[in-house]
Amino acid sequence: MRAPHALRRSPHDREILRLAVLALGALAAQPTFVLVDTAIVGHLGTPQLAALGAAGLVLGGVFAMFNFLAYGTTSQVTRAVGAGARE
Repeated sequence: MRAPHALRRSPHDREILRLAVLALGALAAQPTFVLVDTAIVGHLGTPQLAALGAAGLVLGGVFAMFNFLAYGTTSQVTRAVGAGARE
């Protein structure tokens, strides 16, 4: 029995996987930065760690508010590249 068309291997699979891994890394970067900052500032004292907690909430909110730009432009660019419009 043949696999459905959507499940067949494509010559673009490697490139898609590479881009997916890069996108995953970009999404994981912000929480990782906050985690590293917390680990470093935790050695300074309680008030500094509390300030970092508040700043982390603000940064997380701003990141979430503007994340739609990444999702919106990614789909538009992939459609254009898929259609052959490189400009």
